Amino acid sequence: MPRTRTSSSGSTPRRPGWTPIAICSLEVAVVVTDNAPHELGATSVVIAPEQGVEDALARMDPFVTAMHSSNGLISELDSPAALTLDAADRWIAAHIDQVAAGTAGPFLLGGNSITHDRGFLDRHAPQTFSRLHYRSIDVSSIEQDMVRDGYADEIAAERRRNAPAGNHRALGDIRDSVSQLASLREIRRSVMAHA
Repeated sequence: MPRTRTSSSGSTPRRPGWTPIAICSLEVAVVVTDNAPHELGATSVVIAPEQGVEDALARMDPFVTAMHSSNGLISELDSPAALTLDAADRWIAAHIDQVAAGTAGPFLLGGNSITHDRGFLDRHAPQTFSRLHYRSIDVSSIEQDMVRDGYADEIAAERRRNAPAGNHRALGDIRDSVSQLASLREIRRSVMAHA
C-alpha cells in the first residue's frame, strides 16, 4: 500500500497553498501544504513499469540504476504495492481531495524545475492534472531570481546549513523543495527587515 500521512490542525482548516508533486516515471508523490508552507498531508506511490522491471532497468542510465538501487526504489518496482500509472493517478488525486476537503481548488503545482512534471501529469495523470491551477511555484526559478537580485551569499550560507536530504526519492525531493522555499522566503524577509 502506498505511504500516506495527513495532519490535522484543530477545527480551522489550513488552506492548501501549493501542491508539490515529484515524478520520475517510476514513482510519484504529492505533499499538500498551506501557504506557510506547512505540510498538511503527503503520499507517495511506486509505479509498476508497464513493460516490466527488467525492461525499465535496461533503459536506465547506469548512474540512475545505481542511485535507485541504493535508495531502494528498484527493489519496490515489482512489489505488490506498486500501482499502474492509472491507479497511481487516481490515488494521488484522491489524496489531494482528502487533504484539501472543503477548500476550493485548483491548486498551484510547486517544486523544482517542474516544467516536465506538469507535462507528464497532463499526458499521463489527467485526474491529478485536473486539480492543478495553470500557475506554478517553481522554487528553482525563485532561487535563480533571488541570486540575480543579490541574495547569492545568503542562499549559499543557507544551503550549507540545510543541505537537501539527497535521497533521490519523490517524497524526499518534494520535502527538500518545500524546505528550500521556506528558506528562500525567510532570506528575503530577513534582508527586507534589516533594510
